[in-house]
Amino acid sequence: MQGSTGKGPPEILLARTDLPAKDRTLWMARADEFAAVGHRVLACVRWPLEATWAGGEPDQRGQFMGLMACEDPLRDGVTEALGLCRDAGIRVIMVTGDFSIEDWLLIALIGSLLTALVVFGFDRSLEPNGDVPHARSMALVALTCASAALTAVLSRLKTLSEWIMTLGTLGLSALLVQVPFLAGWLHISPLHWDDWGIA
Repeated sequence: MQGSTGKGPPEILLARTDLPAKDRTLWMARADEFAAVGHRVLACVRWPLEATWAGGEPDQRGQFMGLMACEDPLRDGVTEALGLCRDAGIRVIMVTGDFSIEDWLLIALIGSLLTALVVFGFDRSLEPNGDVPHARSMALVALTCASAALTAVLSRLKTLSEWIMTLGTLGLSALLVQVPFLAGWLHISPLHWDDWGIA
């Protein structure tokens, strides 16, 4: 039987192999271990091609061949270059990572819920007496909750700093909304128990 071999993100390819669920979980944990120490991790899969294969990209019944972890150490001079940027007031941010289909679906769902929450919050706050500061508070809470949820989804809260970032976002929002002095500075008004769905 003919076959084709490919590589790609483990979180996507492992789900398309014939591995039992228990083994997929085990190998995904191994991939996470490599990724946690700075390796670029790829899954290698062999795709059997039946005689009836029509030429499309194979994506089912893949035979898992193993993981490939690539290391990309810092080049000479990188540390010094980053130091020069920092001294010049430049904040350097590295954005990297692959997200699974499930991650993107969750992001889309959170975005849709955010839109609904903002619209609902404004409508509910403005309906009785056109209280714009109150409506702003509802929108701020909705946006903050969505931001924290996105942080949790994308980071999976694996480190202490990610927990601090998520909980800190929620805590800061509560302070800005509920402390009268801070709320007045932002031209918003504190929320009430029924706004939080408690009363």
